Order: sequence, then structure tokens, then C-alpha cells
Amino acid sequence: MKRGALYPVLRSMEEQGLLGSHVEPSVSGPPRKYYVITDQGRETLIEWKKVWRRTLDFVAAALEEDVNQEGKVVEALLGVRMPRRPRVVAIDGGILARIKWWLTDRRTWTTLVYMFFQLPLGIFYFAMLVMTLTLSIGAIVGTPVSAVTGVPMIQTDNYNFVPSPWAVPFIIAVGALAIVALMHLVCAIGRLHGAYAKAMLVGSPEERQSLHAGT
Repeated sequence: MKRGALYPVLRSMEEQGLLGSHVEPSVSGPPRKYYVITDQGRETLIEWKKVWRRTLDFVAAALEEDVNQEGKVVEALLGVRMPRRPRVVAIDGGILARIKWWLTDRRTWTTLVYMFFQLPLGIFYFAMLVMTLTLSIGAIVGTPVSAVTGVPMIQTDNYNFVPSPWAVPFIIAVGALAIVALMHLVCAIGRLHGAYAKAMLVGSPEERQSLHAGT
């Protein structure tokens, strides 16, 4: 903090009764002003620490709730219970020690990375699902409609595709197989995403055991 910004803050705190000051002569220059905290300042500092601690607890609880909700989604998709991420362990040493613990905890950074990649992964999952379902349903429903009405299933500037009657059952079968393959693909991606979420949000069994031991 620059001197020009610090002294106005000190004067303001002195006017509020949080600080006291006294001037002492200096042998190497002009008199110097020293600030000391008052009893009212100590009480206010204690209240500020409580507010800051509640803020930190609120942020930690919000992150943990988001992680727990993500775990419930994975459980619903896979039918497998996700191990619960332990709450923040009790850290001795005050606020700075807790902040240092959060900054040095691997799960803090892996959770942020996980949340960062949720958007592109969600877009990929959604696009893959919609595209595959659209093509599959189009093959199942659109093929007989096109064969009966003569309306092209695929139409470009130089090409119109109307399925022949003998090809209709094969195209419908391909559409149905594509839906079945999509179901298996969704299950496989769900398992992979569940393992990814467990590794990023919960950690290894050794990490969970050490955190439980610290609570």
C-alpha cells in the first residue's frame, strides 16, 4: 500500500476511535507520529475477524455444496455412491493459516479446474446427444415418410436422396442401432465422467483418510 493511501486510512481510524497516536521527536528528521490500537480498536478487530471467518466459512460451504450436488448427479447417472468429500478440517493458527491451507490443498485447484471444464464438456455432451438423436430419429421416421411421399430425405443443389423401398428397413435398422449405441456410449461416458469427478473433487482414498483423521 502506498503512503498516500495509508495515512488517510490511519487518520480515519483515529477519528473513529480505533487508533490512538502520539508524536515523538526524531534525531534524524522531523517529529514522527506513532499509531497504537485502542481498546475499541481491539474489539472492532475481533469483530472483523469473526466476519471474515464467517465469510470464509460461507465460501467453503458453498463450494462443498456445489461439489456434493455434482456428486449426486453422478450418483443418479451411474447408480454408484460417490464418496463424500470431508468438510474443511480444523486448522490451528487463525485466518492466515486457513487461507494457506486452502491455497496449498490440491483439491482447491482440482475443483476449480473441474468447474472450468464443465462448460466445454457440457456443450460437447449436449451436441453429441442432440446430433445423434436427430440423425437416428430422422432415419427411423423420415425414411418411410420420404419413401411414401417422395420428399427427399437429403437435398442439396445437385443431389436429392429418396430411399428406395428395399432400403427402408435397412435405414430404419441403422437408426435403431444408432440409438442403442448412443445409450451404451452415454453409459461409458458417464462412468468416465464419474471417475474424473471423483478424482478431481474427492481425491484419492489416502487423501480422504488423512482429511477424516484431521477432523
